[in-house]
Amino acid sequence: MDPIQRVDALLARMSLEEKAFQLTSVMGPSLFGADGADPQRLAARLGHGIGQVSGLAGFGAGPPAEVARAVNQVQRFLVEETRLGIPAIFHNEAFNGVMAPGFTVFPTAIGLAAAWDPQAVERVAVLIGRQMRAVGMRQALAPVLDVARDARWGRVHETYGEDPYLVSALGVAYVRGLQSQDVIATAKHFLGYAVTEGCQNMAATAVGARELYEVHARPFEAAIHLAGLGAVMNSYSEYDGVPIGASRAILTELLRERMGFTGTVAADYMTVEWLASRQAVAADKQQAGLLALAAGLDVELPEIAGYGPALAEAVEAGRIGEDVLDRSVSRVLRDKFALGLFENPYVEEDPVAIGRTAAEGAGLARELARKSVTLLKNEDGVLPLAPGVRKIAVVGPLADDVTAAFPAYTYPAMRRMLTRSAASAMPGTESVSDGLSSSLAAQLAAATALSGDAWIRAEYDALSLAEAVRQALPKAEVTSIVAAALPDGGTDDIPAAVAAARDADVVILALGGPRRLAARRHHRGGGQRQRRHRPARRAGPAGQGGHRDRNPCHRRRPDRAAVRDHVRRGRPEGRGMGVLRRPAGHAGRRRHPDRPAVRVRARPELYDVQLRRAGPRTRRGPRRRDGHRVRAGHQHRRARRRRGRPALFPRHRHRPAPARPGARRLPAHPAGPRSNRHRRVHGPAEPARVPRPRRHAHP
Repeated sequence: MDPIQRVDALLARMSLEEKAFQLTSVMGPSLFGADGADPQRLAARLGHGIGQVSGLAGFGAGPPAEVARAVNQVQRFLVEETRLGIPAIFHNEAFNGVMAPGFTVFPTAIGLAAAWDPQAVERVAVLIGRQMRAVGMRQALAPVLDVARDARWGRVHETYGEDPYLVSALGVAYVRGLQSQDVIATAKHFLGYAVTEGCQNMAATAVGARELYEVHARPFEAAIHLAGLGAVMNSYSEYDGVPIGASRAILTELLRERMGFTGTVAADYMTVEWLASRQAVAADKQQAGLLALAAGLDVELPEIAGYGPALAEAVEAGRIGEDVLDRSVSRVLRDKFALGLFENPYVEEDPVAIGRTAAEGAGLARELARKSVTLLKNEDGVLPLAPGVRKIAVVGPLADDVTAAFPAYTYPAMRRMLTRSAASAMPGTESVSDGLSSSLAAQLAAATALSGDAWIRAEYDALSLAEAVRQALPKAEVTSIVAAALPDGGTDDIPAAVAAARDADVVILALGGPRRLAARRHHRGGGQRQRRHRPARRAGPAGQGGHRDRNPCHRRRPDRAAVRDHVRRGRPEGRGMGVLRRPAGHAGRRRHPDRPAVRVRARPELYDVQLRRAGPRTRRGPRRRDGHRVRAGHQHRRARRRRGRPALFPRHRHRPAPARPGARRLPAHPAGPRSNRHRRVHGPAEPARVPRPRRHAHP
């Protein structure tokens, strides 16, 4: 029977709940306890079936053979204990190699790009696909096809760089190699994730529509048409004010209708839940799920938030059509039929064969690491080091650090996170079931017996930079000093490093990296997220925080003491305290050393033709045509102080000045003003427009 016919036949037999659960995922470790798969957890979480299983290999600590055994246990329950026997797709991170213990680690994507070798990238992807399939992982959350053009963005190392042609070539090679092993490639992050405002992770995408398509969508389109890309993962960002995870314009009109994508769209972890909790475009998780599904997001990862039971309930209530649900379920079932999971859902559990496959590729990884090294400058032929060099000083935070060679999305980096998170909520998986923490604690009990450096040396035969120099020049005297500047302005072994450098013939600086960041996190208190540094505010009366400057349009959030005082005075926290940004029509301000500021607006039709500058005694700002008076920022604060109120909170409402004879009042907007301050300074949200005279072109 044709695969499409098989999908239609199976879809007709499925209940509404079974369809909804095919669009969801579950964290794999949450299904297991200290003694293996837990029957009660399996029955409770997989009773209606499941679409995908997340993180069984990457979030665990078992060797590859144990991963294969765990995959078979879950698949056996789904095939034998559920009504329709639909197997699941297991996915894992894989763009530095399979992110799980016991697998070969390859150079990160920016290193592969520096090698300029698409054929080698395809060989890496073929090997990764073979390793994933050996343990039952049939979908890789790779490659990253973001075009990164600003080094301030903290995830540049995950990308193939800034050239869309190079990113396209390497992305096509990776997708073609991976999918040749019947493993689905998932290109991410669609779209514009690397060009956000201020280069902050998960901020809004800040490029125009033409650049978004011609530069940032180009690698995805190349992978779709040249390699048959099977899946796409959305970006966390927003474009044109709409989160990508809820944007039909991006996920359907651009990706499918214009670029011709026919595969499955998988949600980046927590995307659906964050539509409600972080981006606030949905009232609750159910509404977030409806927005995402209608936009074209097929599968929710890593856990159930807005899909599953909430989605089935919404379909029953008529909030979304069942045809929309069937559309995404058909894509998921099509992938499972194409992978042959219905015919062969299990994998071999031979530990010798699996271990041999997982260890392949060490020579290829070493070759690509050598090709990725880029020499920018070599004054006086310092490199290669001459055999006669006697004293070498290796100085810096990474002089003896073996973890520096293992960036994010390699298992050593994941292991550090798991070790810190086993007894608490794992970052990014706050909504995961309670079984995850206990399962991780049981798996990591034996694995954490060795420290991080000792475990990496034993597992990967890794060397630090100083050890590699000693190995390359056995006759030289190599001194290594881990010297770093501390966040509080102090130093760590800086004097010893200076002395060693003066005494050495050659100095090798090992700068930056995880050790410095770990020291900063430890210094600030256990890795908790810290508030960004802001300039000191001007002090207000009675110790209250003041504004950063005299312009009320620049007001930022108040400090905690001011918040407490604000609430104590009987006003809810947040009213009159929001961040005010520079309005769209604001054109700046003129200052005078002895006179208050006079605001110049980009919409002069709202004001008198001649703006009057107020003297220091009268303090009269420009008068609006509707009778309201505009106060300068410092005038407002002085008025507040005279009334004994803190200047930080504009709680009172200015009464409009009497209208002049013949003055025309502007009609109020039906929706009302945006805020008291906005109405007081700028008038109604949508004032009546004054028609402008047409300009005639010169003959």
